[in-house]
Amino acid sequence: MEDFVFARQLIYDYPEQLFAEKGVMAIEHADFEGVERLAQVLGGDIVSTFDTPDKVRLGKCALIEEVIIGEDKLIKFSGLVFFC
Repeated sequence: MEDFVFARQLIYDYPEQLFAEKGVMAIEHADFEGVERLAQVLGGDIVSTFDTPDKVRLGKCALIEEVIIGEDKLIKFSGLVFFC
């Protein structure tokens, strides 16, 4: 399983470094509609803070990879364990 965080805004260097040290992939500038869809198919919660991480349901998939189709970069999620 891959660990990742999606953010609708910029993630500054220091928080991104902390995520990387823990093996967490940070994906920034995600649109809200896309985040809602990801939460549904990955089975995770949308949260605005990390004040109570023990109460957050994390989404899951087997693999996340960046793929290039033509000139577009896309993020591909494989091995979903939760379906709508």
